[in-house]
Amino acid sequence: MYRKALKVDPMHSTALFNYGVLLEDKLKKFDEAEVMYLKALESDPDDVSVMINLALLNQNVRQQYGEAEKYFERAMKVNPDRGDLLTNYAIFLEQVRKDFEGAEEAYKRSLEAEPDEVTAMCHFGSMLKELGREKEGEAMHRQARELDEETANICIDLRRQAMKRDTNN
Repeated sequence: MYRKALKVDPMHSTALFNYGVLLEDKLKKFDEAEVMYLKALESDPDDVSVMINLALLNQNVRQQYGEAEKYFERAMKVNPDRGDLLTNYAIFLEQVRKDFEGAEEAYKRSLEAEPDEVTAMCHFGSMLKELGREKEGEAMHRQARELDEETANICIDLRRQAMKRDTNN
């Protein structure tokens, strides 16, 4: 489907982006996904979704943290109040850079932009608990569960599992 759309318009940014997502998430063809994302960004230099995906690809797959940060910062110049961008950047700051103050600020900004952002609440709450701010963290988790119990529980559980893995390594 995406190939057909790209034959008609080879620089259709949405088709390039969505094809990149398919290549990355379903087919695990990371190099090809990156090519699609870069073409999408060439077509639409202000596409924040593409920048987020490039940042996450560099962060989570390639462990090229400088490149990831570059895309996060570029995206924030375009849309500094986008909730999912701020949440992903907060996670980057917390888990990669160990910049807990910067992460807290980004989580708070994310929740100002999107007060019902369960993912931000879960990660922020977990970070607070890990920093010894148990009551604040538990309050954040409680709020997330009130909004969407299933998503909150999955997010919190995945975070716990990741922490156990990190502790065992």
